[in-house]
Amino acid sequence: MEWWLTDRARLAALLVVCALLFSLELLIPLFRYHPGRLRRALPNLVLAAGVVLMNLALASVTASLSAIVMHRGIGLFVVTLCALGLYCC
Repeated sequence: MEWWLTDRARLAALLVVCALLFSLELLIPLFRYHPGRLRRALPNLVLAAGVVLMNLALASVTASLSAIVMHRGIGLFVVTLCALGLYCC
């Protein structure tokens, strides 16, 4: 069960499940769409793409900032560990 805890395994499982659901929706749609559906769906697709891009950008900024903070030994986490005597730079 340890293989499931890796990030790559969880990402692969997520991608496989999303691909299966997407394929199922393509083959057997839940709702039948009328002509011109792309015009109405386009704002939602643009919004979803914007949310995903913002999520990726903020995740990378957060990871970079946490690496910088840990490297320089600043921040509440390091101060708390130092006060408890668990970690000091």
